[in-house]
Amino acid sequence: MDPDRATKALLSRIYVMRDRSPLRDGDDLLTISELAVRLRCQVKEIYSLTRRRRANRGLLPLPHRKVGRRLLFSWRDVQDWLDKQSGSQSQIGGSK
Repeated sequence: MDPDRATKALLSRIYVMRDRSPLRDGDDLLTISELAVRLRCQVKEIYSLTRRRRANRGLLPLPHRKVGRRLLFSWRDVQDWLDKQSGSQSQIGGSK
């Protein structure tokens, strides 16, 4: 599957789930496994979304912090990133 198509498919699933999330507020720090559970996707999809090379294609990488060998994610930053992605998706004909 084309990486951009895979990203769009993942984001469309996340948008639906995000609107139903009871944990919308707060700034929890999450591990990659916890974020995958919260977004209902696979860990490898999260890794794919964090890659810097996405910026070369005009896509924002998923914001994260590296602490030692671990990736940590601020739930608030992830939500902001999702909001920005939904804006860019609607500009290129995607749906929210």
